Amino acid sequence: MDIKELLTEIKNHHLETYSHSIMVANLSKEFALYLKLDGKLAFYSGLLHDIGKLYIPKNILSAPRKLTDDEFEIIKKHPIYGVKLFQKVSLGEYEKYRKIIENCIISHHINTQNSYPSFNIKKSIYANIISICDCYAALTQARDYKKPISEEKALNILINSNEYDKELLDSFINYITIKKIKRGLV
Repeated sequence: MDIKELLTEIKNHHLETYSHSIMVANLSKEFALYLKLDGKLAFYSGLLHDIGKLYIPKNILSAPRKLTDDEFEIIKKHPIYGVKLFQKVSLGEYEKYRKIIENCIISHHINTQNSYPSFNIKKSIYANIISICDCYAALTQARDYKKPISEEKALNILINSNEYDKELLDSFINYITIKKIKRGLV
């Protein structure tokens, strides 16, 4: 299976996960370029970070309410499922990115608190980028269970969570501020 086939499966399984992955990929790429890092690597890491959700039942992914504890335990398995699935994916010319993308898939929810899966894994800078962009995108996008919030509120949540690398989060805030200035919103 190649990346295009995998994305088609994700899109057919749960359109919201597909749309979220596209947003995280683009945001991660732009932020990585802002940091003078590899934009393609960040893009593919963001694009594939939630592939394990292919193994999560649609009724859980599309629940229009807060998940039950049992449902959340199922959701928390998506990084592990993602790594298992990723081992079957052909990356073609991007094979050189395999180890870092795999690190992003397994560790994008490993922060300082409320982390899952509960492994002791060293996160790459790309996994930290994906973590920040994933949360920001989730907060600012409409979801089955919530309306989007403003960029300012999302940034405040990220800042107050104490979950993310502080230096990287400060750079992300600067990046978003510059982006808003360019759009004429500040």
